[in-house]
Amino acid sequence: HVEAGDALEIDPSGPGFGFQDATLIELILSDGTSRKLRVGAGSPVGKGTYILDDSGTARVTRLSIEDTLRVTRGDLLSKDVVRFPASAVDRVVVTGVARTLTLTRDSHGWWAEEQGHEVLGIMATVPAGRHRADEDRVSTMLAALQDLRAISFPEAPPGLADGGISIAISADGQSWTVAIAAGEDGVPYVMGPLLKGPAPADTRGVDKLLSTPGVAWRSTVLLPIRA
Repeated sequence: HVEAGDALEIDPSGPGFGFQDATLIELILSDGTSRKLRVGAGSPVGKGTYILDDSGTARVTRLSIEDTLRVTRGDLLSKDVVRFPASAVDRVVVTGVARTLTLTRDSHGWWAEEQGHEVLGIMATVPAGRHRADEDRVSTMLAALQDLRAISFPEAPPGLADGGISIAISADGQSWTVAIAAGEDGVPYVMGPLLKGPAPADTRGVDKLLSTPGVAWRSTVLLPIRA
């Protein structure tokens, strides 16, 4: 919703109004008609913006809109990587180069189990057995995954280095996979169901959880009692 003042008796081609490189905004209505608006420069008086309305008349908006409407395709795209119902998740599998961490939930709570992988001919050593998992840590990880956001959408992302991490999430018969890997430029990239391709992202919230050893996922509660 753009509010503008009365018509201005000015020459739109003159300097200072910004109409030479104005941004054209066209709205297509449901009945097939359209409305056009050309956005110029900010007004030196007040906080408005010079515009040319649908009839080509110059006006000044009541509020500044030049930065709001001059957006790129990347500005309009969702930065979300994955969406899932955290309360319904019953399985998370984190697969890295050296180990796979499997977190499963049943009626008694969350459980953690690890499996080592062979790296350069040597089998990685991991704690054996299935252990009760730290439910707060699991909840924190799910929240961190939901908070993952792409920073930008490069037209041609660089190749991704080996040694990334894959996180598979399951809930109510559905599954989602998020992958994190370093690009050739050293920047962390993410891939997820809501992205069309690898995108750089701030992964610090997830990294500090996934870099911990398997024993850190074990619960320290000796006797859990559920009301």
